[in-house]
Amino acid sequence: MDSYVVRKVGISANLFWLLYSTALVILAVASSHALEHDTYEITVIWPAGAFSMWLFIRYGRLAVFPVILGQELYHIIAGLPYEPLFTWMTLNNTAAAWLGALAYFYLGGRYHNVSSLRSILSLTLVATPVQSLFSALVGCVALATVRSLDLSELQVIFGRWLFSDITGNVLFCPLLLAVSQSKIADYTATKERVLPVIVAIITLVFMWFLIRSELFQSLGQYPAILLSLPICLWLGMRRNTALATICLVIVLTGCLAMTTLLVVDFNDGVFVALQIYAAIIMGSCMVLHSMRLSRDQAIADLDMQKQHLEFAVARRTEELQKQVEATEALAAKLEHQALSDYLTDLPNRRCFTQQVNKELQRSERSGQSLAILLVDIDHFKRVNDEHGHLIGDEVLKALAIQFEELVRQGTDMVGRLGGEEFGFLLPDTDRAGALRTAERIRRSVEETPINANGIQLSMTVSVGVAISIRRRTIEQLLNEADRAMYRAKYNGRNRVEYGYNLESVEESSR
Repeated sequence: MDSYVVRKVGISANLFWLLYSTALVILAVASSHALEHDTYEITVIWPAGAFSMWLFIRYGRLAVFPVILGQELYHIIAGLPYEPLFTWMTLNNTAAAWLGALAYFYLGGRYHNVSSLRSILSLTLVATPVQSLFSALVGCVALATVRSLDLSELQVIFGRWLFSDITGNVLFCPLLLAVSQSKIADYTATKERVLPVIVAIITLVFMWFLIRSELFQSLGQYPAILLSLPICLWLGMRRNTALATICLVIVLTGCLAMTTLLVVDFNDGVFVALQIYAAIIMGSCMVLHSMRLSRDQAIADLDMQKQHLEFAVARRTEELQKQVEATEALAAKLEHQALSDYLTDLPNRRCFTQQVNKELQRSERSGQSLAILLVDIDHFKRVNDEHGHLIGDEVLKALAIQFEELVRQGTDMVGRLGGEEFGFLLPDTDRAGALRTAERIRRSVEETPINANGIQLSMTVSVGVAISIRRRTIEQLLNEADRAMYRAKYNGRNRVEYGYNLESVEESSR
């Protein structure tokens, strides 16, 4: 049996639990006898059975001690003369409660979640009938044996016993389970705690005046319990299980008690019908309550899943964004490597020609001239042969830095076209401006010694200049600049040549 086990916290604590539970059993039996219907002392509601079954559900087999002890002490406290029948009834009620608890757990009922639909159905449709039927059947057999009752009397007693137990179990067992497993204040606002209690009290006051009125006497014995149905359904829809069951028990028990005590024309059929109505209303309200909680839980689960999904999507989006950024960075790096010279980090020949093509197209649209400079380092092979390729690489890197400082930042472009050959792209530059820039480059290289790993080297360059002032292809423009550069070398190096003109402009400045 899935039950709450008393903790081993010492003899004093367990003794206190036993005395406390026994006192509650005595109180439950006394309250059950408060409303007696006839000489056989069959009560309208028998909450003692519900309390006993609740003890077995919560404490398991340990509950047998307070259940038996409480019922026997009640007989002594009430001053009843001892009869063996009393002990037999005590054992009967105890066994019935234990069987009801077994049936409750067998079908999936749980002490810690009485508000679930499975627990409510197990309690109302299985555990309650098992407990009530066993108790009524064995009790009637004992009465027939001891008091020699005829069949008609036993039928009446059996019916009243059965329905009083059913009514007590359906009303009070959910109440005890709900109150013992949670607090009324849990997850409930003050307004939601107070309003159901106020509604229950107002309902009882209204029913009191209704039962005492002449209108009620003319309508019969059922309006009180039936008119409470809308209020009970509303109470069953409250989220707090403990508060809902308390208010339901107050309304239904009050209506039953007032109808039984105040109605004049009252018979066995009415008595049984009222018990059935009360049990059906309570059971229906608890089923409705569990469905409301299940719906709320489903909505909460969906909201939680939505939040988890949104979090997972956001996290995955962030991961993908990082992957995209990493891919874009890698692509940019690869593109930079593909368009850059590995040694000087200047644009390579491919990047240089692409940019020249773009500027040629723009130049044709705008009508502005475009200048190309091809610069070749003089006697660079001699540097490699005499000092090694590492020194040659240092010379190339130093000249690359120097060339970048000699052009207009953000407008002009300088690239390494291969070996010791560099190219300059000068947008919006005419012939005079191109020649001045070329001469400044030549003179700067000539006048600036290069320190290559501690070795001072003086270098010179030969420059070829070409201008695009009409429709030309990049091949034509580069070929013209290349021929000019070779003329500069042929004419003695360390000089600037323009197109097919042979005039030197060594002394010109920009």
